[in-house]
Amino acid sequence: MKEPSLPLILYLLYILSLSDKVDAQFVAEVIENLPGNMNFFSVLERDFDRYYGGVFSKLVYDNSVWLFLPRFDSLDLQIILLSFSGFSGRQTAYLTGISPQAARTRKSRIRRRILDSHSPRKLLYLQFLERKKNYR
Repeated sequence: MKEPSLPLILYLLYILSLSDKVDAQFVAEVIENLPGNMNFFSVLERDFDRYYGGVFSKLVYDNSVWLFLPRFDSLDLQIILLSFSGFSGRQTAYLTGISPQAARTRKSRIRRRILDSHSPRKLLYLQFLERKKNYR
């Protein structure tokens, strides 16, 4: 299998968007077939940054500079990456292993923390956080 790229991630996103029921076995098989020990989130982060000028890496950097953004934990960063990439709240909940309500609450808190931050790129982050993709 070739190294996964954004088209594979978009294909997975498309499959997830086809119905309200998530085919957990199919998703697990796709993620399991990533070459080597590549993690789904590291693949998504690399490909997303490649296509969008490193915007997620910039957020991670701003997250490390406490004067810019309040500290996000690893789950917050996963939710941000999935939201930036256009995954729905339901898909984000499934891929992070939390309830849909918890995903919505965390995303809302993330949005508020970015809005209240001192990051010079906060409008860029909010633009990506609010992106809506429709793959149907």
